[in-house]
Amino acid sequence: MNTTCLSSVLPLVAWLCTLAVGSEPTVHWTLDVVDGKIRDVAGDCHGRLEGEQAEDLVRPGIFGSALLFDTGRNCVRFPHVPELSLHDEFTVECVIKPFRVDGFRTILWKGDRRVEPQAINYYIDLRDGRPELKTKDEQGRWIVYSTPTTLAANEWHHLVFAFRQGETKIFADGRPVKVNVSENGNRTSGLLENACDVILGGGANPAGPAYSFCGLIDDVQIYKTHELDMLENDYSARWQRLRQDCREREEAFERAQLRRAAEAKRQLERDYDALLKTHASRPEAPFVATVLPSTERLNGSPDFFRSIRQFSRKAVCSAARREHEGFQIILMGPRVTKPVSVSVSVSDLVSDDGTAKIPASQVAWGRIQRVTTEQPDIPVSFVGAIPDVIIEDGSPVVVPPGDFGAVFCRINTGDARSGRYEGQVTLTAGEFSEIIDIDLNVYDFELPRRGSLRTAFCFFEQYYRNWYSEKELSDSQREQIYEFLLDYRLSPCNIYSGDAPHPALRFLDKYRDRINFFTVGKIVGETDEQVREAVAERADLFRKVREAGLEEYMVYYGIDELSVHLERLPAAKRINRALQSVWPGLQRMQTSTPIPELQPVYNVWVPLFHQFAAPPRAEMIQAMRARGDRIWWYAADSPRHPCPNFFLDYPVFDCRVTGILSYLHDVEGVLYWCVNREWQTNLDIREQWPDAPWRSHIYHMHTGKRKHKNGMGNLVYPGRDGVLCASLRLENLRDGLEDYEYLVALRDAAARLEATDTPAARQLLPRARALCTPPAHVATAVDKWSQNPKDLLEYRDQVARMIEEASRTAQP
Repeated sequence: MNTTCLSSVLPLVAWLCTLAVGSEPTVHWTLDVVDGKIRDVAGDCHGRLEGEQAEDLVRPGIFGSALLFDTGRNCVRFPHVPELSLHDEFTVECVIKPFRVDGFRTILWKGDRRVEPQAINYYIDLRDGRPELKTKDEQGRWIVYSTPTTLAANEWHHLVFAFRQGETKIFADGRPVKVNVSENGNRTSGLLENACDVILGGGANPAGPAYSFCGLIDDVQIYKTHELDMLENDYSARWQRLRQDCREREEAFERAQLRRAAEAKRQLERDYDALLKTHASRPEAPFVATVLPSTERLNGSPDFFRSIRQFSRKAVCSAARREHEGFQIILMGPRVTKPVSVSVSVSDLVSDDGTAKIPASQVAWGRIQRVTTEQPDIPVSFVGAIPDVIIEDGSPVVVPPGDFGAVFCRINTGDARSGRYEGQVTLTAGEFSEIIDIDLNVYDFELPRRGSLRTAFCFFEQYYRNWYSEKELSDSQREQIYEFLLDYRLSPCNIYSGDAPHPALRFLDKYRDRINFFTVGKIVGETDEQVREAVAERADLFRKVREAGLEEYMVYYGIDELSVHLERLPAAKRINRALQSVWPGLQRMQTSTPIPELQPVYNVWVPLFHQFAAPPRAEMIQAMRARGDRIWWYAADSPRHPCPNFFLDYPVFDCRVTGILSYLHDVEGVLYWCVNREWQTNLDIREQWPDAPWRSHIYHMHTGKRKHKNGMGNLVYPGRDGVLCASLRLENLRDGLEDYEYLVALRDAAARLEATDTPAARQLLPRARALCTPPAHVATAVDKWSQNPKDLLEYRDQVARMIEEASRTAQP
């Protein structure tokens, strides 16, 4: 990347950004890039690009070149120097072209949101398109100076923020605009300075990077002076001429991009044709098939085929008894053909010696349908059609020309005898057939019916009723839901339900050997007496649960995320006192980090994933574990990478790695707030679904604002006649829960070795114990794990073989 000549730029800046006669900026970033460095042409506050550096990062700007910021994929970091700290008098100017103005879009900030109280010197951003200057006071309260004026997206804007001892002026495109003070009325005469770096184009929340800018930033200046009448009389005309000149250069840039894209498309087509010719089983084959592991996923981009690591017509799998193991088959169509309809059939899986088999009825298959995403508020590699919905209705798979169709195959080993099995998947289009061989190894151990890692993945039955127009659900309908969830090792639950218990006691009794979590309903009451009466009504339930032997899995879940709603703490304390008086050992769960205010109230803690990687929070969690409290964790609309999450935007392997990370961090359970939240967004297409496009977003239940992470809160889709459809993400989640069972089985096998006083057991024990900890190249923490599924799968195979060897060695 080359630096644009500054000789022609600075005169323009001088007339546009003159603040006072003779005044000069303390800091001036023109955002011209040389070898990843951003120069300060007014001093020594130089910075460096961080993150992805795409070919089109530098684009035409108002003053020469501008820098593209792509929703968190890149930013610029400027190390702290005194010139970057702002206190009681300053002016900040910037020239920007936002592509998105939804939510918070950070232009510039200085601080650290991981410490307590958060250190915020200044935050300059757009909030739903409205310019803001923000800071925090010594009590950690936000102080916000904002304007109701909304900036248009995809247009250049010149912003000025002038501050003097609490008096704030904001100019937008040369015009002074109204400034509102923060909602709580707080003002400040001076900002709190800190020694943190300055970040341009990227924001943060306590979980890490967030609220990033999306668009172009051309020029940023910081002055340690304050002026209110700084713009020349002919500002508007000159600004319009500058924008018009920039538009002409942008159009030339866009034409060049189109030429490059056209040539890239032609090369892509040549490569695709060559690949199909190489891997087709015969000339003029209507499709080319290859196996794809369940841990990977192709997307709907034109270069999807470049993500296939290797081509194979054999699915090699391994599984314990009572385990599900899946794989995908990708069917690619030639470019110059019509769509091809492919039927699928599966055979029995037969053991090597022919004396045992896994019947074809235990090998399920379904076509994988795509869900089209929209640009989220996190950095992602692809936006568009992403395969996710597994529809098992027996319909053929349609292979579009120059594109792919996908099949998911799932083997349920049941109580199969250990050993190697072989079978086939047959793919047929007219007179043409393709065979996919299955090579399955069944390990000589079985997984438990009840999951060792507890799960609280909420299914909202109300949304099921709404979708299928049911006023009430019959027991058989509920059982259909519950058995689907239990097959995926998820205990049927809804932590927000007021039912006592949920699910009802008759269902808990029916699934007593499979469930590992349920709630006893909410307790309401404005006074101590009302609360005591509400708790007393649960006494009979508590007794029945104990008699049924299910007390271990019973949890009271009351106020959601109380750490950010401390105004409700007095009510939580009243409920806690009443519960302890009737049922002292009851598990009282809270989805918060165990901050001191909450510690006397709860004994089951469910912090967000990323809190286990934040030292102050991790220390609190460990302290609660040491005192005997139970530790879970959860994900919601955070965290984001490098921690895993269940978003449709993220690789499916994120869902799988959660299992081994749960074991690594010694948590007892995983909580997720909903698995069918998107059903409400799509109610208007229920008569056309699955033929109509699915919308992969939700709206906030209270504010009505759209959430901009695709697939958040949705892992299950509706099918015909009340049938539930799994997602590719849900399949990976179950695989991760089964990975956890492998490690539990290995831990138990190591304990049996230790109790077996033989030379063979003593010799094997060190290797077994060593394997109980995932290798460093697989995972070391929730934010440090290999994103190559092969590393985890190889480790899983080593664990399985050690379980078998340890079991043989520990036998009497």
